[in-house]
Amino acid sequence: MASASIPFLSAGLSSWNLSKVKSEQEPVLRVALMGLGGYAGRVAEAIQKCQRVKITALVSGTPEKLQTWGKKYNVPEKAVITTRILIQ
Repeated sequence: MASASIPFLSAGLSSWNLSKVKSEQEPVLRVALMGLGGYAGRVAEAIQKCQRVKITALVSGTPEKLQTWGKKYNVPEKAVITTRILIQ
């Protein structure tokens, strides 16, 4: 099988810094993280490097994680939700 390359994808993309592109009028992606385990931690750290993405809500069954993450990522208390509330 022959391999193919896509020239426009390999030509200089590494020099682009898309996370720094920002305009005051451009929308911000608001993200809710559900399940505050290892994967959510990696996602949250990546979000912190983006200027147009913000963690706006947290959902977990572990109250301690909700409190810690809420403070760490500046999520308002009203947007920190325990799964116990969702089940009722």
